Amino acid sequence: MRSGTRWRASIAELEAALYAGKIAAYAQGFAVMEQASADFGWNLPMPVIANIWRAGCIIRSQFLDRISSAFAATGGKGNLLMAPDFMAMMRETHGALRNVVAEAVRAELAAARTKPAHAPTTEEAWTAAIAARFIFPGVSLEGRTLWLLRSSPMQVRDLLWAKFWVGTTPLLLLAVAIVGVTNFLLQVSDFMFYVSVITITLLTFALA
Repeated sequence: MRSGTRWRASIAELEAALYAGKIAAYAQGFAVMEQASADFGWNLPMPVIANIWRAGCIIRSQFLDRISSAFAATGGKGNLLMAPDFMAMMRETHGALRNVVAEAVRAELAAARTKPAHAPTTEEAWTAAIAARFIFPGVSLEGRTLWLLRSSPMQVRDLLWAKFWVGTTPLLLLAVAIVGVTNFLLQVSDFMFYVSVITITLLTFALA
């Protein structure tokens, strides 16, 4: 936040803005599924999906009950934001959302204007995802044919080190490149540049 700048949104306004954002996020997600269902002929039952998520998904939000009811009333068609209940909720909360976003920009809290202290976050997620997909399975890739390698003159330790470097080297180069490009675009300080590069390097070796 800029020095001398006061945050003027109240807690109630923040809660209303969060609620409006939540409504918009759910509406967008279900709209994407509905469009995919139409494009690929999946015939997805939106009310049933909402009920399934409510009963057993990690989300389990009570909000899903209202979504299921809204879709049940429309036959599972149409954008949630066009449902009467959701239109009423957005009328009550969209003003708070606009005010909070405007206040965040005024106070320099918008994501595009924050200090890049958290720049490596996305890169760390990508690095972890790539490592989990390609490097971790590599240790036991041979499966039942491992006896062939054990019967060769090559030591198992040498094999594991070879797998380590073959997987880690390209992952490290990719991670450092992404961090470097991100830091360049965000115009970070030299200190933050070196900190982020060292962090992603250590993280890469830790994941590998």
